[in-house]
Amino acid sequence: MRVILLLSLLTLFLSCNNKDLDDGLSYTPKFIIDGNIEVDDFPVVKITHNIPINAKIDSALLEQIIIRWAKVEVVSKDDTEVLTLIHDKKVFPYYYYKARRLKGKLGESYKLKVTYNDIIMEGETYIPDHRPEIDSLWFKDNKVDTMRKELYIRLFDDTPQLDYYRFYTRPDSIMEFSPTTPKFTDDSKFINQYFESSLYRNRLSNFEEPGSTLFLRDVPIIVKVSNMNKQANDFWNKYQELSANIPLFGGNKLLQGNVSGPCIGIWYGTASHSQLITPN
Repeated sequence: MRVILLLSLLTLFLSCNNKDLDDGLSYTPKFIIDGNIEVDDFPVVKITHNIPINAKIDSALLEQIIIRWAKVEVVSKDDTEVLTLIHDKKVFPYYYYKARRLKGKLGESYKLKVTYNDIIMEGETYIPDHRPEIDSLWFKDNKVDTMRKELYIRLFDDTPQLDYYRFYTRPDSIMEFSPTTPKFTDDSKFINQYFESSLYRNRLSNFEEPGSTLFLRDVPIIVKVSNMNKQANDFWNKYQELSANIPLFGGNKLLQGNVSGPCIGIWYGTASHSQLITPN
């Protein structure tokens, strides 16, 4: 399945403007870094490298593009930790880096330093000082599909600053969240007010089998709202536009992250709130 996803992404890049892409002849190796630190949770950093669009994709190549020998450090104002390499065959990349002690705190800044041989890549981010609160979640019947329900959410924004909220859901039985439709909103139009919206289920990627955007009855789901800064929100908007929300394989030049060095990378902080709910 992961091989199919990678093939699909490369096909997507081929369909784009060649001036904006690395082709097989002008291929420049780059690291792909996806790092996140969440409030009250351990930072996670995933590192792969890009491949030319004419590469033959197989399981051996997928193993090769995973970077598992890097030194990954996260630095806060009062602590530093070298992250531990984790192996998990249920996700891609199968190897990623995770802290065991240092956790994210509201309003704090964090530096990321990745060292691979003599190459150094660095970024800095902060976790917003406002953690969103889900006021309520509820379902409505769907007149066409009686086996599924429509999901609705209400938030109350009680801070004066501009926040960027992204919405996700996942079945309680799996670990990966997928973005909803709508994917995000800023609070420019509802500061100190309630915000209500329907949330429609999306596939984890555009290359999975199409399915309903509604939620099956009696299947518990987790709804998550994440607040992140504008830079991270803009990055993920562009990323989803270009690559249909699948892992950062290709290394498109249109993506501008915040990690310096020979890479395309994003290192970002989030303040999130999650709730479990079952559509009955």
